Amino acid sequence: MRDLLKRGWLVAVPDYEGPGASYCAGLQAAHATLDGIRAVLASASDIGYIQKNASRVAMWGYSGGAFATGFAYEQIASYAPDLLGSVVGAVVGGPAPNLTTVAQAMNKRDTAGLVVASIMGVTAQQPVARQYLVSRLKAEGQYNATAWLAVAKMSGVDALAAYSMQDVYEYFVGGETDVWHPIVQEVIDRDAVMGVDRGKLAAGVPLFVYKAVQDEMSPVKETDDLVAGYCERGATVLYHRNLLGGHNDELWSGRLRTLQFLEHVLDGKKSENLTVPEAGKCVIQDVSVPLDVLELLPDWWWGRR
Repeated sequence: MRDLLKRGWLVAVPDYEGPGASYCAGLQAAHATLDGIRAVLASASDIGYIQKNASRVAMWGYSGGAFATGFAYEQIASYAPDLLGSVVGAVVGGPAPNLTTVAQAMNKRDTAGLVVASIMGVTAQQPVARQYLVSRLKAEGQYNATAWLAVAKMSGVDALAAYSMQDVYEYFVGGETDVWHPIVQEVIDRDAVMGVDRGKLAAGVPLFVYKAVQDEMSPVKETDDLVAGYCERGATVLYHRNLLGGHNDELWSGRLRTLQFLEHVLDGKKSENLTVPEAGKCVIQDVSVPLDVLELLPDWWWGRR
């Protein structure tokens, strides 16, 4: 955020999960993100900080943040058509388009806590699915209902520590079958899968997608298919498939390219290293961007006095 502020941009960070911790609930994430933009434009213009009708807005998220940004991008035209003149770009980094496959990939690893948080989050506002899940939790033993439900009051870091390396299916009487029961799966398919045709896309809003081909949390093919689907629907997409590194590496390896993209759409500053396609066009590129440890230093550090 400090890198963005250094460029003179106003930065807003939405609480897109809401008070119920609806982690991975896609439509809420989209609506909260877009409502947040509306709120910033309204309040900032009221005090004369920006001109509401002349403002240029871009969205950026990585991993879980990419989930919110991606859903918001998909919902602009249908949910927030009033923002079509303001939103000039979106960035989706390290996306995990399908919660089901992501959860299966992260289980039994140091990321298992995010599986617990996501299953609880996506059912937070779905009482039938939530009631079913709770009814299938074990009452006794190490993996019991109390331990599972404790995630509701944990931060992401806390959840990662509490459930690290666990098999989350052990919490349920019927194991994996309970977690992916049709009652739950229907909710996930409806609200936690990106790229589902829920209405017209904002084809004129350029989208930058970047992903590590060796991403260990979400198969790159799912992102390939996501981008292909966007392109078939007339979207404007620049997609970088990084042949180097994994999920966490790309968080940093993609940062400078993202800043170049944002400078292009917000300030009209073009980069020799990154070309934004013409409206309605898609450019898919394999790139080899290594993780440079110096990239871990934010660019404001280099300009400090």
